[in-house]
Amino acid sequence: MPKLGERNDNEMWRIKSKPRQGRVLHVRSGMSAEQTLALRVGLVIVLIALVIAVFWFDRDGLKDQIDGHVSFPDILYFAMITVTTVGYGDIVPVSHTARLIDAFAVTPIRIFIWFIFLGTAYEFVVQRIIEDFRMSRIQKHLQGHIVLCGFGHSGFIAAQETVAKGHPCERIVVIDQSEERIRLAAEAGFIG
Repeated sequence: MPKLGERNDNEMWRIKSKPRQGRVLHVRSGMSAEQTLALRVGLVIVLIALVIAVFWFDRDGLKDQIDGHVSFPDILYFAMITVTTVGYGDIVPVSHTARLIDAFAVTPIRIFIWFIFLGTAYEFVVQRIIEDFRMSRIQKHLQGHIVLCGFGHSGFIAAQETVAKGHPCERIVVIDQSEERIRLAAEAGFIG
């Protein structure tokens, strides 16, 4: 059996058949939800650690309104309330350097962390609701279709035989784990 990317039956099918275009309904993303979430949590932790490091090295430019001494727990606390935009005012940047660092280094990190949070909420909540709604609408119209599980050599032959028996391409749904094979199925006129 030829490997993906080599000239095989799928390519011969496209050459022999008249050009037509099917549809790709859904392609799974490369990473699982758990991997995506772990990556984003790791990125947020790294960014917060960077803010903590920046404040620690410039702690002389900060002033603790309570005891006048800026300790490491104070830096942790200040980094968290700064990143989350709470800002109680008990620890404040007093030097020009500390204010510039806060304005030009910490503020972009703060904004980026908020974009990560908002993007994650969108991807895992809003986008999933929209996708579920879209798929339920599509599924209502998927009646009388033939579903092929896999579009390798055997799946392609099965699709060819089904079309040869008079079943229209747009009524054949192909499911495969390979995005490339789904795209080949759509190029051959099937629903991927």
